[in-house]
Amino acid sequence: MSGVKLSRRLVLNAGLLATAGIVLSGCGGRDELHLETAEGAKFEYFTPHQAAILSDVADTLIPRTDTVGAADTETIPYLDQLMLNWAGEATKREIEDFIESLEAEALTRFRTSYLDVPAEARREFMRAIDAESFSEHSEAAPVRSYRRIKWLIFHIHYTSEAANPDFVLIPGQYRGDISEAEYLALVNENRY
Repeated sequence: MSGVKLSRRLVLNAGLLATAGIVLSGCGGRDELHLETAEGAKFEYFTPHQAAILSDVADTLIPRTDTVGAADTETIPYLDQLMLNWAGEATKREIEDFIESLEAEALTRFRTSYLDVPAEARREFMRAIDAESFSEHSEAAPVRSYRRIKWLIFHIHYTSEAANPDFVLIPGQYRGDISEAEYLALVNENRY
């Protein structure tokens, strides 16, 4: 992944994830953040099976409609790169636990692997987990970390340029006290 161009958006997005610490605990020990999510990119952290499960969950949460879905914004390939470059051990374990517990629950409920469950049944399964995740007393295994995984998927998706086409780059220089007209001129100058 050498020569990958880091946009300001990617750095700010990663910085927000790192500083918020709300979603998942732990930070990686790397100084550089190399992110590459080109279509067809090979997963480097997740196994193909794990990536397929997470992709299905992300597509269930944010399907393609008249707007882009999680697959269009490459949410899970981006998460794969965050796992390599940002996530600490606790974060990695939490996501892996979610995948394993989701698979185990599917085996219990449907007597088959999560990905072998028919699509509509998987959507209903995820709706049930989503509803249960907002219960104060729920400690079911896939529910325990579902809200955090959901937040991360939504955050990655909605901070992408594909999902947020009106993105305006924050001007990089400090100008002090400027007028509204000067501010609007800077915003227009830095639009994509």
